[in-house]
Amino acid sequence: MPKFCSKCGVQAVDGTSLFCKNCGTQLPESLHEVETNDRSFKYSLLFKFVIYTDLFLCFIFCVIFFVVIIGGFLEGTSQGYQTANIYVFVALLANFIVDMWLLKNKKQTPNTIDITICWIKGILGIIGIITIISGAYFIINSMNMHNSYNDYITKRKNEDWAKAKIQETEDNIKKLEESGNIVLVDNYAKVYSNYLSGTKEFNNLKELLATKKYYFENNALELIIHHRRIFQKYSEIKQKILEMHPNNSDECILYYLEVVEDNNEQINESMIRAILIEQFNYQGDINKDIIRISKENELKKFESNLISGTPPGTRITIDHINSISGYDFEIVLGILFEKMGYQVIHTPLSNDQGADLIVEKFGVKTVVQAKNWQNNVGNSGIQEAFTAINIYNAHKAMVISSSGFTPSAIVSAQSNNVELWDRERLNKMLNDYPIFL
Repeated sequence: MPKFCSKCGVQAVDGTSLFCKNCGTQLPESLHEVETNDRSFKYSLLFKFVIYTDLFLCFIFCVIFFVVIIGGFLEGTSQGYQTANIYVFVALLANFIVDMWLLKNKKQTPNTIDITICWIKGILGIIGIITIISGAYFIINSMNMHNSYNDYITKRKNEDWAKAKIQETEDNIKKLEESGNIVLVDNYAKVYSNYLSGTKEFNNLKELLATKKYYFENNALELIIHHRRIFQKYSEIKQKILEMHPNNSDECILYYLEVVEDNNEQINESMIRAILIEQFNYQGDINKDIIRISKENELKKFESNLISGTPPGTRITIDHINSISGYDFEIVLGILFEKMGYQVIHTPLSNDQGADLIVEKFGVKTVVQAKNWQNNVGNSGIQEAFTAINIYNAHKAMVISSSGFTPSAIVSAQSNNVELWDRERLNKMLNDYPIFL
């Protein structure tokens, strides 16, 4: 069995040698002395586990960072991240090389290890851990930045697509306006609430426009109709507000809130903001102003009810409606509409021709059919109200039920643009505009 120097690890000439031929250190007398020497190094199972695990991890991460670095050069990644990636790759490669050096040393000197290699491996091991952690940090941030960049690009593409579609729609509308055919789209948007493709009416409109040399895909025509519906609603609400001659932005918002409440619509901040900017060069916070003015108006109504001094016991509630006659129901509705700011006309009890009340506000005349029924109102009530529009030269029709409406009546109302008040809506209006008798 050959001897090895405990200091430099060089193999002796033979088993009888007393001194190292390399450094002159006295050689051990036996193998047993080598194994028990404190300065010796044992290539244990733990060493094998550490070194082979380190080799495996270094190899895997070297491949990963090599791919990242190549990809970074191809994609034009920033210099800072590339430098960090290269730094980590070099540290890992150095660890890999030292690991191979250790295995070579183990093969050459199976009982001792070069202390220089130990120090190099120890330092590189620590640096390697640090670089792996920092590299992982930069990789995570790079991935997040990459995802954020992709999200940004996707958002920009979507915005650009939306802008292109808006511009295309505006160009199509301009062409229809120049030829006078926009009236076809406008009237279609007014008459048919379900204007989307797939309906017979939509296909007829598409074919009608095609006969006039306007060829639109379904999506393009839907956007045109939708744009015109919004424009019509904007023009209608704007006209109603301006007819009340608002003196400032607060009054304009107040009148707008009254209009949307009367029509049972949702508040559209973009719409009222556009009107305010056009009329008063508005620069405020529309959301805060709407909340503030709504609260002020609510307190004003509450104060008015308190000042009236009417005994609370005589207030009409939804529960009282069931116990009153049809004629009294019409009287209650008339008072309710008056409190809402409408001018009210009661039609004759007999031969009312489909209208129990005629109410007018903002220059819009509405025929009202009152149904104080225990059962839900069906199609007949809707048709009566719709027919009354032409008889009384009105703009729209409304049916108010103390109960509700059948599904077919709701569909019929939507098709004929008849507004419906069911028991829930009536209860809300009675609470908003209390009636005391």
